[in-house]
Amino acid sequence: MTKREEPYNVGLDIGSSSVGWAVVDNNYHLLNIKKNNLWGARLFKEAETAQVTRGHRSMRRRYRRRRNRLNWLDELFADELAKIDPSFLLRMKNSWVSKKESTRKRDPYNLFIDEKYNDVDYFNQYPTIFHLRKELITEDKKVDIRLIYLAIHNIIKYRGNFTLENQNFDISQLSSNFSQQISDFFALFSDFGVIMPEDFDPDKISDILLNPNLSPSGKVSEAIATISPKTNVKAKIKIILLLLVGNNGDLKKLFDLETTEKIAVKLSSRHIDSELPIILSELNEQQENIITIANSIFGSIILKDFLGDETSISAAKVISFEDHKQDLQKLKTMWRETSNKEAVKAGKKAYEDYIGHEDSETFYKKIKKFLEKAQPVDLANKALAEIELENYLPKQRNRNNTVIPYQLNENELIAILDHQEKYYPFLKENRDKILSLLTFRIPYYVGPLQDSNNNRFSWMTRKASGAIRPWNFSEKVNVEQSSNDFIKRMRSTDTYLIGEPVLPKKSLIYQCYEVLSELNNTRVKDGSSNPKRLDVTIKQRIYNEIFKNQKSVSVKVLQNWLIKESYFKSPEISGLADKKKYLSSLSTYIDFKKIFGQRFVDDPVNSPQLEELAEWLTLFEDKKILLIKLQNSKYSYDQATINKLSTMRYQGTGKLSKKLLVDLKTTKKSIGKSGAESLSILDLMWSTKDNFMQIIHDADYTFEQQIKEFNYDTEDELTPLEKVANLHGSPALKRGLNQSIKVVADIVKFMGHDPEKIFIEFTRSDDFSKLTISRYRRIKKQYLEIAKAIKKIPAEFKDIKEYQTQLEENKGKLASERLMLYFLQCGHSLYSNKPIDLNMINSSKYHVDHILPQSYIKDDSLENKALVLASENENKIDNMLISHDIIATNLPRWQALKDQNLMGSKKFADLTRTTVTENQKKGFIQRQLVQTSQIVKNITLILNDLYKNTSCIETRATLSSEFRKAFSNFDETTYHYQFPEFVKNRDVNDFHHAQDAFLACVIGEYQLKKYPKDNLRLVYDQYSKFLDSLKKDTRKKNGRMPRYTQNGFIIGSMFNGKTYVDDNGEIIWDQKIKESIRKTFNYHQFNVVRQTIEQHGKLFNDTIQPHSDRYKLIPLKTNRDPAIYGGYNNDNNAYSVVLDVDGKKKINGIPIRIANQLKSDELDLSSWLENNIKHKKPMTILIDKVPKYQRIINEETGDLLITSANEVINNVQLFLPSMYTALISLLDSTKTEMYSKLLSNYEANILIDIYDYLLTKLKNNYPLYRKEWAKLAEHRDDFIESDLVTQASTLQQLIKFMHADPSNVNLKFGNFKGNRFGRKNGNIKLSKTDFIYESPTGLFKSIKHID
Repeated sequence: MTKREEPYNVGLDIGSSSVGWAVVDNNYHLLNIKKNNLWGARLFKEAETAQVTRGHRSMRRRYRRRRNRLNWLDELFADELAKIDPSFLLRMKNSWVSKKESTRKRDPYNLFIDEKYNDVDYFNQYPTIFHLRKELITEDKKVDIRLIYLAIHNIIKYRGNFTLENQNFDISQLSSNFSQQISDFFALFSDFGVIMPEDFDPDKISDILLNPNLSPSGKVSEAIATISPKTNVKAKIKIILLLLVGNNGDLKKLFDLETTEKIAVKLSSRHIDSELPIILSELNEQQENIITIANSIFGSIILKDFLGDETSISAAKVISFEDHKQDLQKLKTMWRETSNKEAVKAGKKAYEDYIGHEDSETFYKKIKKFLEKAQPVDLANKALAEIELENYLPKQRNRNNTVIPYQLNENELIAILDHQEKYYPFLKENRDKILSLLTFRIPYYVGPLQDSNNNRFSWMTRKASGAIRPWNFSEKVNVEQSSNDFIKRMRSTDTYLIGEPVLPKKSLIYQCYEVLSELNNTRVKDGSSNPKRLDVTIKQRIYNEIFKNQKSVSVKVLQNWLIKESYFKSPEISGLADKKKYLSSLSTYIDFKKIFGQRFVDDPVNSPQLEELAEWLTLFEDKKILLIKLQNSKYSYDQATINKLSTMRYQGTGKLSKKLLVDLKTTKKSIGKSGAESLSILDLMWSTKDNFMQIIHDADYTFEQQIKEFNYDTEDELTPLEKVANLHGSPALKRGLNQSIKVVADIVKFMGHDPEKIFIEFTRSDDFSKLTISRYRRIKKQYLEIAKAIKKIPAEFKDIKEYQTQLEENKGKLASERLMLYFLQCGHSLYSNKPIDLNMINSSKYHVDHILPQSYIKDDSLENKALVLASENENKIDNMLISHDIIATNLPRWQALKDQNLMGSKKFADLTRTTVTENQKKGFIQRQLVQTSQIVKNITLILNDLYKNTSCIETRATLSSEFRKAFSNFDETTYHYQFPEFVKNRDVNDFHHAQDAFLACVIGEYQLKKYPKDNLRLVYDQYSKFLDSLKKDTRKKNGRMPRYTQNGFIIGSMFNGKTYVDDNGEIIWDQKIKESIRKTFNYHQFNVVRQTIEQHGKLFNDTIQPHSDRYKLIPLKTNRDPAIYGGYNNDNNAYSVVLDVDGKKKINGIPIRIANQLKSDELDLSSWLENNIKHKKPMTILIDKVPKYQRIINEETGDLLITSANEVINNVQLFLPSMYTALISLLDSTKTEMYSKLLSNYEANILIDIYDYLLTKLKNNYPLYRKEWAKLAEHRDDFIESDLVTQASTLQQLIKFMHADPSNVNLKFGNFKGNRFGRKNGNIKLSKTDFIYESPTGLFKSIKHID
């Protein structure tokens, strides 16, 4: 039997931008066939969301719809305009034609060419369009139909926002309505601890905010002085006011957000349209609502400032024009009278840029510099004062126009029609049509008005054929059916059941699930008792008596209820994500109870109706469609109910489906009843103490098997990639899954038969919650808690002020767990209360001890760690828990720390634990063996379906890193690793992906052999033997636990020095196997392949460039010469082609726009190349498509990847001796002040040796970098003379530079300086080059040689 014919296993390490793979036999040996190690990594670009593309598509759609409105206006006016000026519309449409055009003829004027009236006369009469609009709305006289058209054209083109759609907007009532808005808005902040003073007067604050004579900062100052808030809320009230006037508002401070990143919003920002959605995504629903209302109030303030005492846009704009005119005259006076000519020149340039394209904020910054030097001084000071009020040189078109509601434009349009339709009957006939052009919006639930068969972004259903216009929309479009299709498109899919639509977040079913999830995780401690889950009866009463009557339930409310009902005397509540309140609510139940009554809502028969309502209220913001849905519903609603429901709005979708929570059933015998009940997940959450995860993973309930069967059955007809597309998860996650499927297929093709087992490790999870967020944010959250708690510490904690100072000094360094524990423990050892020297915290004098030993459970959270003296870490009693004496001595102090939120209930319980029960041990085993990520289970299901006779096994994601840590065996006293080859450094090369895949096979095979699946009893026996053996070893070492205990039960059993055999005498694990694995880790040959890509999407830089002779521009449109009209630059290329041009080999980029035309056969590649590349002789196409990241090997430049037609990057994987790799990793994770001590344990010139090694590698293996090698070699003495920190930093940067697909690095040491070091642009040498085409694993290759 050949190696290929033998049974084999595949290991996968799946990430968002890589898939590591390895092929291993059943004895932990990496397979080698034809001198090729069967392991490697598939690298690819991480997938991004379509947010940017979606934004561009929406923008294009808005512009297209605006063009349509104007074209329809032309249709209505065409006949009437033709009577007096047949070419008027044609002139307007061709007004873009330049007089420089030689191929087109045009009239001398764009608008008017009458003998006695032309464009000069028009602009003298009406300097702006608003002068014309003002005249038409104020004067009742007949005017030229062309003037009417121009005014209406402008109104339709810039029709205003629809924020206040369906409201009658009365500008005269703005001030009175605004006062109520302010009162309601400030009331929203009570949940954030902002209580306004009793004498708070919203009328006064309204007057201040609407005062046009105050600057934004002046309004804030005056409002603060008027409110006179208490010190504890003053800062937040100031932020609220800053938001309302458009200045920078710190949302992190306002909402107490738990993030290290700055989250602020400036509603006046010119980029607010793109910035606001990103900011809102960081907020919860309540916070998002507040910012949305703030934006509306800010709009009202700007609108009032903009309109002043006027009631029409046109009148206000005319005044604005006159203001600008007067300001400009004064500015010109200053230009003439200022002696500083450089300042005058800069001032003129600033104004020129402002009129051209710049925003007022940038202009004000520039012109201020001139005004500070300008003369006369009084004019300059007046200008500076106007800048403070943001009223200086106002533009007609600026960002503030976005706050204009369409109703103001509608008022002007109605006035124009009222005055002119008596003179032009067609206006009266088409009045409703003209108004509809302004007021009609295509409903979002109808979407693009295109056939869904021809556009993947469309779903509209028609009633009748023919052109769709605003005035016939309801006749042509089936609105209700389109809205139903919209619902289907908008549904996300279930995390567990592939393709099953999720419930709305405000669904009654989903809210029931959320409340029961929190209640089933709630633990109550009374007095000295241990925290326990709520009894089922108590939980059900809490649900019915509290949650069904209160939308928000605080811990205090629950505690009072438990005491009142005599369940507990002094209950302490734990287990919640928010320590003060429940995050879940039965708000929808309470809403519907008010409308339908409790009996109706509690009746299960009505559940489908109420679920439908929750879905409609979530999806349909438009009141019109909601009314249609309610009126046409199969359930009967009276008008009063319809009116109530149509004012309600819900937001958000959940992660789970109705089918999962309610429809899947299991049978369970009921106590006291004959037979068995059929119960859903929600039923079990109600009738037991189990939470969701416990229920679905409990084999007795069979839900896990049902989920597998559902996914298997529903996906039967789909391809593997289609199945992945249906999974719940991010694009980045799905790309990793797709690539892993391709990798396995490639391996199967190479081996000729299916693998016996596939071991899967997933390095990324999409599951987030407030308690299980990333370590970085979790530590920040705890820092905030410490900062609050430390102020309340009892008097017996001495030196607390010193710790507060230290905390402020170190708040940016809390990623260090030792530092974090130092502050959690108030600067003392947790086991002895002896003080800890902060300056020595990282020395071997102190240890971080696992309170519950890792031999029991691998728990690396802060809740299982204690900072102690090294000697205290060696005093474990016989059951390896903390001794009774230590517990007795420290119990009062631990209790005080817990009371001050510096220690959680779990940590306190583990510190005081004296025994570990049998059930607890079984729980520890389950947590170490079981992989709970649903996405891993789903990919396992897909692979099982593809390879019927293959067992797919998920391995827990942390086991490979635990294996590396255990095997490398770091000695903290000498700073050396026993086996440094197991240390991972991602900056060196990409081999670690393959190594982790290999470890997935090793650990998975070991688990299967030693702990057979689905046999918990056998595993428990092994676990007990492991603990008994550990206790003996601990006693032999006088209470000091062996090192292998640091690695948990699974990995610990692999490193305790014992040999394991199965029932047949076959060796499962011994020292020889470990040595074989170590040798494997020293292999140098890997198969690393980067995915090649043909680029799509954005065609070019979308900023329009002015015409220029210096460089060639892309035409704005096919009929516009960029030399006259300007154009775009920076074509984005889809791929490249290799050509023989006049005897030279060249590579040329093919723009995406050209590639699209080639694909649709609109262009011929040869013809396009002939017309766009200079050549004397006929060209030859050598390779017609070279994608990005195409691998080439050239005799002169080495192994490279082509990234564009004029850029290549290194593809050589760096190999470093393992000791060097380990040392660089140590330096990377060590504080710079510790470098000297660390390096004193190594050879004196170790860093210089590494530098020399890298130079040798660079010289011998990186021909692309010959010049860089020469420079680095020339400056070797500079490196030697540099300090340790500079040397270490330089080495870290050099390693990144020498990585395949390197980062741009900036090097600086001694006299050497290299910015963007190693960037290679210019002509690519293609003679004597091999183009390497590789399969996903690199096991299949083909070569095309270019001479």
